Amino acid sequence: MSDFIDDFLAGLEEDKQQPRQFEGVEKILMSSRDNQGTIVVAPFMDTNTKKFYQLINGCREYRTTLTNFKDGADEVWVKILPKDLYGELSEAQSKLYDEVIDLFDQVEEELGDISNKWSMIRWRSYSLFQGVIINHIGIDGTKFKDRIGKPALLIFPSRQPINELASAIKSKVVAMNNSKEWIPAVFSPNSKGREGVITITFSKPDSPGYDCNVGFEFNSAYAKVVDPENGFPDEVVNKFGDLVDEFLGWQNGPNSKFNDNNFNELKKIFTVELKRLSVGNPKSIETENKNGVDPMISSSKPTDNVNVTTDGGTGVNLPF
Repeated sequence: MSDFIDDFLAGLEEDKQQPRQFEGVEKILMSSRDNQGTIVVAPFMDTNTKKFYQLINGCREYRTTLTNFKDGADEVWVKILPKDLYGELSEAQSKLYDEVIDLFDQVEEELGDISNKWSMIRWRSYSLFQGVIINHIGIDGTKFKDRIGKPALLIFPSRQPINELASAIKSKVVAMNNSKEWIPAVFSPNSKGREGVITITFSKPDSPGYDCNVGFEFNSAYAKVVDPENGFPDEVVNKFGDLVDEFLGWQNGPNSKFNDNNFNELKKIFTVELKRLSVGNPKSIETENKNGVDPMISSSKPTDNVNVTTDGGTGVNLPF
């Protein structure tokens, strides 16, 4: 009997939930259908802008290889942000940025209406939010239990979540007799004292664009969605920082968002591509849809209504 008890207690000790360790902020790409659905999140502000969101409007992207991404072994979508998001640039960096932008635009123009153009070159707008995941339920009802309590960066390939958030706040203020006192219960710089969270439902229909809805959930006598007394552990909260830094990840420079090496590589890549196009030998993208993107949702210039997804809703995750 004693052996049975010892084995039972040893197994229980081994199987009990261990303290969770967070290596960093998890990037959740809402362009992937696997991630689409409803996310309940306690938002945390950008440590640089002091805002709870970041809009990146008109991000140029080119699919290629760069040496600082897996030593150039794999293709990736390289991002060129609007200039102001890089912060203060030196005169040389500013000139290099302008040269790369000009070359990008020339390549896009020279490619014209080639089939599957959007699998190589594109524009996008992004809505970024960071926070602690309270709940995440997929379109098919799957609950992502391993994400609960984790610090995450939500990357939406659309302006819509920010637009819907503005509308939801406005509607809630009206419903609360024009009171704004409830807002700090959801949007707070502190880890403790919160009484509510935001819910974002996001999915890709068959038609162009996305379906998106933003709402709020608050503690009540019947349910507690967030603990105001204990809040969130420092080991989680301290993971949050600059939204654009986190978004760029490996594409950041060593001391700033602007990566001189990446931009110099892009300059060479675009120059070679323009020479290829000028002799009538464009990169062959006619016969292969490498990224699985649905041409019905493709877009060249950015618009408010149509946004190209990373994977076209197929779940194929080329590095975004």
